[in-house]
Amino acid sequence: MRHLIKYLILSIGLFISSCVGRQEIKIGETYSTVVYYNDSAEYHNPEREKRRTDRYLSADTLYIFFERGFDLDTIDIKINDQKIKTLYLDTDESLGLANGGSFFDIKSIDKIEISKNGGRPLKINLYDKTMNLWTVNFREDTLRAQRRKYLPWYE
Repeated sequence: MRHLIKYLILSIGLFISSCVGRQEIKIGETYSTVVYYNDSAEYHNPEREKRRTDRYLSADTLYIFFERGFDLDTIDIKINDQKIKTLYLDTDESLGLANGGSFFDIKSIDKIEISKNGGRPLKINLYDKTMNLWTVNFREDTLRAQRRKYLPWYE
């Protein structure tokens, strides 16, 4: 009888610890987030870059390019607190690009949230509707969003 009670207590303890382990998995990946609202890149020929950007991109559309640091990762994108898209990304190192997305009607977008593998969301507040071009990278345990003035080159 004593062995049965010990076995029952051990079984309950293992069951509780396995439930706690499952909850930890649901929390997601741990990383820092940072958003750069100013484009600090130096462009050699800004007029040419502006013409190229205006030719290929619409000012009314939000563009997000996922670049370096993604390795078979799941990316969830929310716009104005509504889940819009789930992407499965793997960076093509020869191009430095994993994927790109476009979201129409930037005038109706106030907030973007991007999370990697269920982790803490990176939050971009679109207080200026001319900020329609963003790049997102993951490096050194940090998910980074950078506003861009001009369309990046991927070769």
